[in-house]
Amino acid sequence: MRDENGKGCNLLVRAYGTKGISEVVSTALLASITVALGLMIWGLSANWSFISSLEFLKETDELIGQMQSLISVEYSYIDSGTCYLYVRNVGESDVAIARIVVSSESSGIILDRWYDEFDPPERESLRIGVGDVKLVRISGCNPHGDAAVNVKLYYIAERHFDPDNPRLNADRLVSIDHLLAGG
Repeated sequence: MRDENGKGCNLLVRAYGTKGISEVVSTALLASITVALGLMIWGLSANWSFISSLEFLKETDELIGQMQSLISVEYSYIDSGTCYLYVRNVGESDVAIARIVVSSESSGIILDRWYDEFDPPERESLRIGVGDVKLVRISGCNPHGDAAVNVKLYYIAERHFDPDNPRLNADRLVSIDHLLAGG
């Protein structure tokens, strides 16, 4: 279309005028949008990497706790259907016995008890400091008078143990088997 002087004319410019966003303002607007998006992406990725590093740190600490935990049975015997085990912590970390499973070849599993199923006085003997020896008394471990029973102690580093929920870290439990002669 042509104007009154015969020159070419843009209808949009004619309808709205020549006012608009200047080049400086449009550049500033695009730059601020780009910076805002960049900061948002950086913030999300930094947050994700921080959370991932915390999870990695926790898992590494749990594995170190497993490696530092070690117990041994110094002496054991059965008297009147009760098993007595003197357990020594020979590791570098305090431990808690979270679960005890007693079985025999003829009777199968006789007893399977978690920490929270023991009476409070018995629970104290299931937490063993470095270098300490504790007497672990398991009543009802040989009710059938079997020739031998196998006692399996599942333990974990004390710092990863939750006494209110001993099953929480069941995948991190370490076990030791001990065979007791019955009679």
